This record gives sequence, C-alpha cells and structure tokens, in this order.
Amino acid sequence: MHNRVTPAQASSMSAKELATLPTDHLAGLLEAVNDQKASAARLSDKVGEALDLKFAGRAATLRDTKGKETGTVSFESDGVTVRADLPQTVTWDAGILAEVANHIRDELHGDPAEYLETKYVVRESRFKAWPASLQALFMPARTTGRGRPTYKLERRG
Repeated sequence: MHNRVTPAQASSMSAKELATLPTDHLAGLLEAVNDQKASAARLSDKVGEALDLKFAGRAATLRDTKGKETGTVSFESDGVTVRADLPQTVTWDAGILAEVANHIRDELHGDPAEYLETKYVVRESRFKAWPASLQALFMPARTTGRGRPTYKLERRG
C-alpha cells in the first residue's frame, strides 16, 4: 500500500506539488474533499435548522410587535446577540409583465423601458441549430470564453 497524501497535508502543498502525485492519489484526494464538502454542507444545514427551531418563534414575535413580516430583528440569548433575518423574496410573472409593457406602450403611450428591464437570452443549443445566415445576424452580440475546467476521476474496480 502506497502512502497517500491526506487532505490536511495537501492543503499545505502547492498546486504544482500536487500535480506530481500519481493520478490515483489525486482521485483519492478529490473523493476526500468532496466527502468533506458534503459533510460540511449537511452540518451547516443542520445547524441552520437548529437555529431556526431555537429562534424562529422569538424572532417572529419581535417582527410582529414591530408590524413587519420580514426583515432583521435583534435580541439577546445567553449573552449572545442574535440577529435574525427573514428576507423578503419577490418574483414577477413574465407573461403579466409583458402585458403591462404592452399596456404602457399602447394605451398610455409611454415607454415601458422606464419601468421594466428586458433581458435577452439566446440558448447556445438553439443558436447552433440555426442556419448560418441567421447566426451571422447574432454574431456581433456573441462572445465566447472559457469556463473553469473540471475533472472527474473514476477508479477502476
């Protein structure tokens, strides 16, 4: 059995040093790191749930006394200041917003751009399926780049 570099040892090594390790060792390190990340995420979720169980009622009561449904409230617990934030989330129905934009333009003779932001998106899979003449119209607006490389290492057996 070969001596393997542990995640703790790897953290003090440079990427160049790590690159000299056998691929099987890198696969083991990658598995260990992924296990640690998953474990940390589970623990973080559990601690968050515990905090919610411990403080949600008190925070809701404080928000209620202040006449608000969301936002941040602060209180003390066992000598620790707790800041409990319940953010407001907002979503908009794109279909209804399109109707509103048409109404502003057609009925009110206004400019919908004063109230709404429009986001244009081209799906790359669709773009690649278009004829070259149509692609040419869109090419000045298209920029390509490189994402971060990823690698999956699978051990045999």
